[in-house]
Amino acid sequence: MTKGCVLVCMAIFQSTAFSKMRKSFGNLTTYRSKGKNIVKEKVTEVSNPKTLPQRKQRTKFPALVELSGVLSPALSLGLASRPKDYTPENYFVHLNKEAMSAGDDLEVMVDYEALVLSKGNRALPSEMSVSADAEAHSLTFTIGMEEFVVHSALDDEFYATVLEKEKMQAKVFLLGTRAEVSEHVVNLPASWDMEQLEVYVFVVSKTHKKASKTVYLTVA
Repeated sequence: MTKGCVLVCMAIFQSTAFSKMRKSFGNLTTYRSKGKNIVKEKVTEVSNPKTLPQRKQRTKFPALVELSGVLSPALSLGLASRPKDYTPENYFVHLNKEAMSAGDDLEVMVDYEALVLSKGNRALPSEMSVSADAEAHSLTFTIGMEEFVVHSALDDEFYATVLEKEKMQAKVFLLGTRAEVSEHVVNLPASWDMEQLEVYVFVVSKTHKKASKTVYLTVA
């Protein structure tokens, strides 16, 4: 518990008994402001703002902000449709608070499968997969083609976001349009560890105004 002196406004009143008073008595302080009599109470104890739950929350926030910066190119596409008082990065932080947690040792843990990089009702294929070629340092995306009736168009664009979580680096790849994509190979930076990859796919309309939800893909 941190001790200190904090003044909390208790009352504003009109009373001739207090009209001339500007002093303290007991745990009260009186003064006049703009023709009004004001009484404040002295509070000598305040709660400690550094409790473990508060420290955990403060530890999570910088980690989320850092991740939003790493993923910024993907967020500008996937979160283009968002409340107008949010940036893509701020909206990512808002959407992903529950995907991060901090232990009692204040070590931050990320549920990568739960991360939201895009939001919307654009249609997604039911079958999508990704496989790695460690020797070629590449990923092959396979997307099952289906006929969609609503919330889709042949010129919709498929995007993959690949995060190297140890280096905290990410790249966004255009896989192609709904009319043409079935299999697509992307080459990764040679310095990336192929065991440290997290992969996400979403669809964006040609106008980049509508998106799909995010699909997390396990690398085979």
